Formats: sequence, structure tokens, C-alpha cells
Amino acid sequence: MQKVKIGILGCGRHAWMGHFPWYNRSKKVEIVAVYSRTETHARKAAKR
Repeated sequence: MQKVKIGILGCGRHAWMGHFPWYNRSKKVEIVAVYSRTETHARKAAKR
């Protein structure tokens, strides 16, 4: 089965507590892009 590729808009607290953990556990999803108004948050998310 091919993974669904997604991008996440917003890399603040809600993303770290909800979106990122769920998507990282899923075998069906691949995070291919992240965006945040705060460059530091976006870079941190992209590194992980």
C-alpha cells in the first residue's frame, strides 16, 4: 500500500501534542512538508 503524503501547516503546541505523534505512528502517512509562521518552529519540525 502506498503512503499518503501530507504537509502540516502550523508547528506549534497543538501540532507537537497531536498531529506529529499521530502521523509518526501511522504506517499509512508520510510527512513531506511543514510550515509555520515562526521559522524556528518550522526548522525544528523539519529536523525531526
